[in-house]
Amino acid sequence: MSDPAHSSGGVPGVSGGMIAAQHPTGPARLIAPELPADRPAGSTALRLYDVCGTGHAAAGEAAPAGAPRRFEIPEELLARVDEAIARYPSRMAAVLPALHLVQRTFGWVPVEAQEWVAERIGVPAAHVHGCVSFYTLFRTRPMGRHHLQVCRTLSCELRGSNEILAHLKTRLGIAEGQVTPDGRFSLVAVECLGSCGTAPTVQINDDYHENLTVEALDRVLEGLK
Repeated sequence: MSDPAHSSGGVPGVSGGMIAAQHPTGPARLIAPELPADRPAGSTALRLYDVCGTGHAAAGEAAPAGAPRRFEIPEELLARVDEAIARYPSRMAAVLPALHLVQRTFGWVPVEAQEWVAERIGVPAAHVHGCVSFYTLFRTRPMGRHHLQVCRTLSCELRGSNEILAHLKTRLGIAEGQVTPDGRFSLVAVECLGSCGTAPTVQINDDYHENLTVEALDRVLEGLK
């Protein structure tokens, strides 16, 4: 799974510079950082842009409807990351909690946000990138509101996970790694979810659904908004 483009000069409001943003279907472009006029100097607010391939020339210029999407590190997230830093005797230990907080806020972990985490905690950006790329639970691109992870390892396979995965592809009309057009569902197959005794298992966001059949999974999906 590829990451969005890297920031060329760091994080605005932390170390200055431009932002490199990338749309899933378009090229990366450098655009000027934008901070609210009433935000004090030295603020750690971070705005990220997901620019459509056709894009627009610069920050502040009127963009076509629906583009760009804009991400901001809110004050609540800043406070919670700082709490995580203070909780541990080693600042390095706060990296995973901080990444979880970022993902819960945005639904994924953009590269620019990874670099902000590194800057905020005071650890090498390479370490943060390594954590994100190692742990499959961290997402490096936007996924659906309901992210379905189908376990495909031996216990689940023997208990019917292949049939469940095939059913989901047909019902949702997407392949592995894709998102439904309405943004409701995304689908991936993953290695062991650690629930071998209750196979087959599908994880939907943070919740496990175990001992599944196609019919039971359909009932779960029908209950999701």
